[in-house]
Amino acid sequence: MRNGEVFHGHVVRALYLAAGAVDVAVETGDDELLEAVARQFERTLARRTHLTGGMGSRHLDESYGEDFVLPPDRAYSETCAGVATIMLAQRLLLATGDLRYGDIVDRVLHNVIATAVADDGRSFFYAHTLHQRVATEVVSQDRVQLRFGGGARAPWFEVSCCLNNVARLVASLGTYFATEDPGGVQLHQYAPMRVEAGGMVLDVDTAYPDAGVVTVTVVEAPPTPRTLTFRIPEWATGPESVHRRVFKKQEQIRLELPMRPRWTFPDPRVDALRGCAAVEVGPVVLCAESIDQEDGVRLDEIQVDTSVAPEVGAVKGHRTHPADTGRPYQSRRAAAERPDPVVIPLLPYHRWARRGPSTMRVWLPADPFERVSRTV
Repeated sequence: MRNGEVFHGHVVRALYLAAGAVDVAVETGDDELLEAVARQFERTLARRTHLTGGMGSRHLDESYGEDFVLPPDRAYSETCAGVATIMLAQRLLLATGDLRYGDIVDRVLHNVIATAVADDGRSFFYAHTLHQRVATEVVSQDRVQLRFGGGARAPWFEVSCCLNNVARLVASLGTYFATEDPGGVQLHQYAPMRVEAGGMVLDVDTAYPDAGVVTVTVVEAPPTPRTLTFRIPEWATGPESVHRRVFKKQEQIRLELPMRPRWTFPDPRVDALRGCAAVEVGPVVLCAESIDQEDGVRLDEIQVDTSVAPEVGAVKGHRTHPADTGRPYQSRRAAAERPDPVVIPLLPYHRWARRGPSTMRVWLPADPFERVSRTV
């Protein structure tokens, strides 16, 4: 654990081991061990983690891939790995005081955990693909699902560890949202709640992540200065928001986070994503699902125009008309004829596969005409 530079092997076991190592480091005061885990986690996040915060690229052995091996259609991103990532990030947050670890919890909660369970609570994802090429199938309620990667949510899998893990995490969510120290309170995650910590009682009201406004009402506070700290996510830019003073009862403190849709581009070393783009709103990753597209438009025929800012729930792009030539290769590029313009509806990734069989993709090919025009 001390000498490694990145997590490898079975994803869930590696993350659980790292979480245990943090516990040992904190209990024994072993700063060297703590720094080693933090260093390995940092590199894993930078090179072996999917946009959703999910981990795992190898279906064989449920394992990590090498650096930048992050194919969206082979993403494993097991639900259990999402839970373990949150457990490790929260331990590092508590051990180091670094609020950036709250960003990781935020991302995994809203893009892996929120995606896992069906609306009726009767089926779930074991793994989370980022590109469903073939339409999902409705899984019978009395059939055990043997295929773990891709496909629809299933009522039961041959190994159903993920459902219990989600239940455990949800039951303990309250422990992830706020911390205290002798000086005050730190808010790490945003949800409607009452916080009793740091000598204060606070009511938090928000629709996050659907909206970016967080309003904190002071219910009780001592007559001495306290510090109230908000985590500012990396995508919002700017330092943490810190308020220190003597707070008055019924005083309100308001935080506004920008929730404009934004383009996200992959590291060019990720071969499987080269030439693609994705859209995010706050911590939420968006995706295109076939069920929302215009009649006859297939997801493997669309290209997005990244020179145009994404809108709420849609992006602009084009539909191509590839010709069947007998082989999937040609000796020259396709004719430079601009395809049909289309508006491509998007929805939060955690809402996909809830309305019947469909295909889906998070990473969308960028319009080559737009890329050429920008370089001329």
